[in-house]
Amino acid sequence: LDKQIKADAEKRLIKEAGERRPQIIMDAASFDFGRLSKKLGKVSKIFKLSNKGNLPLIIKNVKTSCPCATVSLNVNKKKTPYFGTEGAPKNWQIEIKPGGNGELELMIDLKSEHVKSGKLIREVSVFSNDPVYPEVTAKVEAEVNE
Repeated sequence: LDKQIKADAEKRLIKEAGERRPQIIMDAASFDFGRLSKKLGKVSKIFKLSNKGNLPLIIKNVKTSCPCATVSLNVNKKKTPYFGTEGAPKNWQIEIKPGGNGELELMIDLKSEHVKSGKLIREVSVFSNDPVYPEVTAKVEAEVNE
């Protein structure tokens, strides 16, 4: 997408959403594990989420891009179950208060039949009530060998 078009659309959305809104922020949207052996089994990466807005941020769903990956969200010392490609159950949600934060744990099972030797890229999608960014994604990558 053209960067100028994206920037203009973002400005317009922010203006339309107004000052009073939830605002999801993910500290780093990608992480590279480097070289990994399938023998390691499960590896995980924690991504920090925060609500920089002034209304409660409601996370409505989290899901992964592959059956080899699961994701859990920890907010206020409450850790959710791990969700996979199907995402969270219907009507599930968790709230992050204004100024609050949470941790998103993306776990990859390297021993899964869905993990082959070579380049691995997996994503987790987070769906919320942020009117500007209703979906944000985090990505992990690795070079996997036997």
